[in-house]
Amino acid sequence: MRLLILSIISAFVSFLIGGFIIPTVIPRLNDAYYIVYICAIIGFFTPSIYILEKLYVNSKK
Repeated sequence: MRLLILSIISAFVSFLIGGFIIPTVIPRLNDAYYIVYICAIIGFFTPSIYILEKLYVNSKK
């Protein structure tokens, strides 16, 4: 349950980054709406990948 909440928060933060910060830094991406969705999808799966990596490293010890 915590992973789902963390994933949703991470997706929201990535959504904001893709929607507001990236277009102001790179003006050519102002009309590229797909970058917002790409950032949100990456943000949703990042905590899962991080936790799986931690579990894998701990299992190798």
